[in-house]
Amino acid sequence: MGIRDRARELHVGPRDRQRSVAATSASRATAAATLRRPRDHDRHLRTAPRPRTSASSGRARAAVPTSDRFAASQRWAAHLRVRSASQHDRDFGRVLGLLYGSNTIGAVVGALAGELFLIRALGVRGAGVVAACCSLIAGLAALSLHVAPTLSRREPAGEPAPRRLLFAAGLSGFALLALEVIWFRFVIFFVASTSVAFAVMLAVVLAGIGIGALIASAIWTRFPNADRATPVVACASAVALVLSYSGFVAEPARYETTSVFIDSLRLMLPVSILSGVFFTVIGRAVERELGEESRAAAFVTFANTIGAAIGPIIAGFVLIPTIGVEGSFFTIGVLYVVIALLAMRNRISLIPIAIAAVTLVFFPFHLWRNYFLPNATHEYRDSRIVAVREGPIETAVYLRTDIAGEPYVYKLFTNGFSMSGTAFPSKRYMSAFVYLPLALRPQTKNALLISYGVGVTAKRLTEAKQLESIDIVDISKSIVDLSSIVWPGASYPPADRRVRTHIEDGRFFLLTTAKRFDLITAEPPPPKTAGIVNLYTREYFELMRDRLSDHGIASYWLPIYQLSDSDAKAIIGAFCGAFSDCSLWSGAGAEWILVGSRGNVPAPTYEAFSRQWRDPVSAATLKRIGIETPEQLAATFVADAPILRRVIGGSPALTDNHPLRLDPNLARGFAQPIFPLMLGAPDAFVKSDFIRRALPPQVVAAAPASFGPQQLLDRTMLVLLGLPSPRSPEVLRRVLTTTKLRTLPRLLLGTDPWLEDIAIRERTRGNRHPFLAYVVAVGALADRDYGRARDLFAEARRGLPRSRELPGYEALAESLAR
Repeated sequence: MGIRDRARELHVGPRDRQRSVAATSASRATAAATLRRPRDHDRHLRTAPRPRTSASSGRARAAVPTSDRFAASQRWAAHLRVRSASQHDRDFGRVLGLLYGSNTIGAVVGALAGELFLIRALGVRGAGVVAACCSLIAGLAALSLHVAPTLSRREPAGEPAPRRLLFAAGLSGFALLALEVIWFRFVIFFVASTSVAFAVMLAVVLAGIGIGALIASAIWTRFPNADRATPVVACASAVALVLSYSGFVAEPARYETTSVFIDSLRLMLPVSILSGVFFTVIGRAVERELGEESRAAAFVTFANTIGAAIGPIIAGFVLIPTIGVEGSFFTIGVLYVVIALLAMRNRISLIPIAIAAVTLVFFPFHLWRNYFLPNATHEYRDSRIVAVREGPIETAVYLRTDIAGEPYVYKLFTNGFSMSGTAFPSKRYMSAFVYLPLALRPQTKNALLISYGVGVTAKRLTEAKQLESIDIVDISKSIVDLSSIVWPGASYPPADRRVRTHIEDGRFFLLTTAKRFDLITAEPPPPKTAGIVNLYTREYFELMRDRLSDHGIASYWLPIYQLSDSDAKAIIGAFCGAFSDCSLWSGAGAEWILVGSRGNVPAPTYEAFSRQWRDPVSAATLKRIGIETPEQLAATFVADAPILRRVIGGSPALTDNHPLRLDPNLARGFAQPIFPLMLGAPDAFVKSDFIRRALPPQVVAAAPASFGPQQLLDRTMLVLLGLPSPRSPEVLRRVLTTTKLRTLPRLLLGTDPWLEDIAIRERTRGNRHPFLAYVVAVGALADRDYGRARDLFAEARRGLPRSRELPGYEALAESLAR
């Protein structure tokens, strides 16, 4: 044939092919198998010289020892896998596809089993032990095959590596793993970004790769030269990427796992399948060039894996922050065309390359801004997008709600969820993160804020003149920078000379800092957001406690309305496990605040406790958020440590080792403790030893009278979560005649001080819209200016003749004016 022929004859004991596939699958699903190099004197191996056959014959090739140390471990593992199967099947492409497909399907099982079963049942450490056992079994199974490399009479150097094809293999690994990051960032705009969602998305990508490899393996019987179509597969990937993106149907955030699965299928599966096919055909193409299956498998695996390791880093830290998600999709599409050019063998391959190039020319660059973002934020259709920042960590979208053309409310939307905002409930509970601990510990001199949000809590810290230093920690620079929209100019909290901003993970900061703080307050993202659970575990709360000064205090967000009964008990149990004096307070409705400290500290004097109501800056904000007196702040108390421990009962606490004690599925409705705790708060306050130790006697004596208005305010805040409004003329009359409160009447009638500011300014400019008249009328009523309120309600009624409520409010104002 004009080429040296290789002759070999393997005499090995019969082995079931399924054993090899199962071992490989178990290895991929858990960890790399520990393989022992076969002995040179293996008695099962005999070789004989034979002329080398044609590269297109499709027969399995003998391995040739080389000095390529950079791929040594990859080569031995790949050799054992390929050789153990190829002794039954001499078609390298078919064997490679079968092994790669089986290996990746096993990875699908591992990804889902870990999230859905193993971690839930055994914890993180237990799941790791199971993974290690699977790796050990895979390694022992591989060793039991007794397969060794075939010795060759050829010179040891072998054929030179086909760099062009290996570069294409590396780029294909880069492209798919970069796409995985881009896909995940894109999809979580439309589904809940829970750990289950990420497991499902990963499983779909892995399943696609496995299916593609098995398809390639199956077609090799009829098409032994299928590797000639390598450029076609790369071009098909580019076309599939463009079509799957342009054809994606965007729907606002859905929280069912089936939605995640369906979205992942239609966006990720086509390209993932083609990726599995590509790995198989490029492997066969490299083997055809080298003439040695083990070297081919090792080189292709090495190149593909190196590319896959680089891809996510470049996608997350370069592509998305620089050109955005949409631009990243286009870039990867172009990369697939480059891969096709590298794999091209003849001019006929220019046809699919041209088709892919034309598809990219018509890439829909307009979809992200004009279609996907508006649909992702459709729930907030009364707002408009004012800023978008695609950073390494998240895509942050700022939404703004205007009243009469003026900014009223800002929302920070990331990962399919409104993470923070400046609506009245948010301003109230985020401010309480500061006002409550400063009242309990008036001697506080330094503070640490973990998770910045829109900057409301940071702003309250900078307004506290007693603080000498303030540290702000957030993992996202984009989040901190974008808040200048809310706080322009000198009002921007990080611009305060006392503030030091740290862009890093909050838990890592606590682990590495030697500083101790008088106050640590935190409002991390919702606990069920993927990757956030470890900011709600007992170990994390213990770390917070260790970083407090001897008289330090911590306040922490507890979004009880997002939690099931077991979720709430797990988080409260974790916090109380770290803070023996744990207590629970109401921020705004179901936005609760956990408070804990290092130990007993004497109650402050009334003078010190009430200092914030004498400061002109903090006093104005306290009144606007409905905490008009020190007694009202005390009336936000819900429960102390003994009550919380009774509520928890025998429920296990949330820990690092058992993160799935927090159900990753979003809760529906309200956790059971909410209403009993809120209703029992007045009695709990009176009986609490903690309250008598923590509050001045004057506040303890006077606060019970404020619980009625406080519960009414909480019920008003719960209207936003779907509960019926408590407002009525009778309730309003009672508040106006039995209290001096000014913010509560405004809230009962659906306004707030910030909305009233806008209405007053607009009416000064001549705007006589009836809604503005109504808002100003409510303010006059709350200020007990009943005659003016009556006239303004009459004006609003004339502009809104169909309103059923306005005549009643006008009559109420008229009766109170007499």
